[in-house]
Amino acid sequence: MPLKLITSDPGENPGRGPFVPDTTLINFESADMQDPGSWYEGSGEKEITIRLKQQTEKPENPEPEEEKK
Repeated sequence: MPLKLITSDPGENPGRGPFVPDTTLINFESADMQDPGSWYEGSGEKEITIRLKQQTEKPENPEPEEEKK
């Protein structure tokens, strides 16, 4: 059963970051599941390590448009 995990930098890290958001696809095999039943039953655990890449350029933040009156 694949699970899409979206990770992002929660904020400024002193001396580190910001980091580029990323998406990781995690596959849960039958061996990873405890008490497997139907697709909506059971539970599973899997230990993974995710390393986000450090952002090298500032993101483009467009100026907010002025309200038209």
